[in-house]
Amino acid sequence: MDAKLALEPKPYFLIQLCNYSEHVARLQGTMPAHAYVILGSGEERKFRLEDFSAYYRHLKERFLARMQSPADAYPYECAHCAVCPWREQCEQRRDADDYLGLVARMRSDQIEKLASSGITTIAQLAAASPAGRP
Repeated sequence: MDAKLALEPKPYFLIQLCNYSEHVARLQGTMPAHAYVILGSGEERKFRLEDFSAYYRHLKERFLARMQSPADAYPYECAHCAVCPWREQCEQRRDADDYLGLVARMRSDQIEKLASSGITTIAQLAAASPAGRP
C-alpha cells in the first residue's frame, strides 16, 4: 500500500509500487499479487501487479543500462547540482572544457547558437571578432 495526495492514480504510482513489491518479493520470497494506492480522498484502489510488471522490468532494464554509461551526457548545470554527489566532478569537467555555460547569464539557447557558429569555449568566444559572433 502507498498513500498519495492525488485524487486519481497516476502511472508512476504503479511503477513505484512494482519496485516496492520487487523488494517485498526479495525479502519474503514471493511477489505480492496486488498493490494498493490510497488516494487523497481516502479511496483505496487495487491493482494487479502482473498487469504492470513487464513494463516495470523494461523501465528498470533501460534505467540500469543507462546507469552503466552515464558519461554519454555532458554535465550541464541544473537545479539538482546543489545536492548532487557528482557536483565536484562536473564542475571540474566544465572548467577543464572551458564550457560556455560558465559565462555569467549565458543561456542554453545562446550556447547552441554560438556552437553552431563554431564557438564552443570561453577562449574562442573571447577571441572572436564582433563579425565572427552570431
